[in-house]
Amino acid sequence: MRLGARRVEVFADGSRVGSHVRAVAKYTHVLELDHYLEVLGRKPGALAGSTALASARASGAFTAGHQRFWDKARAKLGDREGTRALVEVLLLSRTLPVEAIEHAMNTAATTHDFTAERLAVAARNHGTGTVTAPKTSNRLKLAPGVDERILHLPQRSRPSLARYDQLLATAAGAR
Repeated sequence: MRLGARRVEVFADGSRVGSHVRAVAKYTHVLELDHYLEVLGRKPGALAGSTALASARASGAFTAGHQRFWDKARAKLGDREGTRALVEVLLLSRTLPVEAIEHAMNTAATTHDFTAERLAVAARNHGTGTVTAPKTSNRLKLAPGVDERILHLPQRSRPSLARYDQLLATAAGAR
């Protein structure tokens, strides 16, 4: 562990595994919203009035873009599921760049599609030039009223079990 004037850092096997702003005044707390995300995923109702959210807003970590995404997600999915969608986006922030997360949130707020998996794909594809929309021939025939952007079949070759069959034959011959 390294205790600096402004940060506390934790190391394991020579690599930094954690870093936190140091509370320098007596009886003060520094809360990171990121530390509570797993709990908030299970108890989303606790986010709105949490001290960690107030701290994130004050520090600028929780932006107007986050708020807009959250408002639209709650309007479409309800408070509980909309907050869970926000928590999923905040969890993505651990592994993806801020610009990619902002792009995914803006896309979701525009398309009203707050599915965590699609948010992750949109964030990962941001800036790579990758197009996620499949060719028309891959689209499923959907029932009337189902949004066609929801389901797509990927282009894949048919799987083969030939090598597995060879393995079974070899194992049976060894007995």
